[in-house]
Amino acid sequence: MNRNKLIGIFDKHNPNTAMGQDETMFMMNAMLSDDKNFSCPIDVMDEDSELTSHFKPLIESFVAQVFLKRIEALTTLKMSISVLVILMHHMESAGAAVMYAYHLHNKLPKETVVTAEKLGEVFPWGFFSETQLKEIWDAQKVSVDDREGYTCIGAPDNMIDYLEMWKDK
Repeated sequence: MNRNKLIGIFDKHNPNTAMGQDETMFMMNAMLSDDKNFSCPIDVMDEDSELTSHFKPLIESFVAQVFLKRIEALTTLKMSISVLVILMHHMESAGAAVMYAYHLHNKLPKETVVTAEKLGEVFPWGFFSETQLKEIWDAQKVSVDDREGYTCIGAPDNMIDYLEMWKDK
């Protein structure tokens, strides 16, 4: 299996789906807010804050948990609530969540706290379209012959589900 091939699959699909008006307003509010909970890692947010209680159902949703658990287990990135809220508009499935987690992992330095500003740096022209996500998903499939000797952490036919693909750059 070739990690550079997987990275190339993502790089081939330049994300360019613009944010909607609601997302844009939320991103601007998050960037300009004095509330530190918008930009700190989710796991250190003030548990008693109104913001935390408001977004708790989103944080605990299935797709968000797939995304957050993949980030936590396989990267050194830390996600802010502002980023999770924005990305949830674009992650409609567990597969999309894993693809976004992988893309962020490859585009950002170790130990990055991913804030709205950082997200804007990774996605300056927009996000992946559903068509792009499907093309990436289909292109990252692997055959039985390509799997031998690798550690699978998910579905064996997905290159993105092999531990070796997530190792430090």
